[in-house]
Amino acid sequence: MRKQLEVPKGKDVVGVSVTGHTYLRLIDSESKEAFRFDSSGEHVTAVVEPGRYTIETDGKLGKVELASLEPRLRARRKADATKPPLPKR
Repeated sequence: MRKQLEVPKGKDVVGVSVTGHTYLRLIDSESKEAFRFDSSGEHVTAVVEPGRYTIETDGKLGKVELASLEPRLRARRKADATKPPLPKR
């Protein structure tokens, strides 16, 4: 099953309900895979840049919702997986 999706400016979270699947992926306008979910979970959330996407799955798509990240979560931070996170102060 495939569905076209437009993520407008100001929105960056895509929530998808899907059943009976083994994968779900978002393909951007350049035909590149922007997100992939290889699990049987029925609620999938992806953070993406605004633009046009195709949702593709081997299951049945349900509701598709768009939302915005909280401003404090938008800032990109470098992460080093070899170091533990610092405690909050």
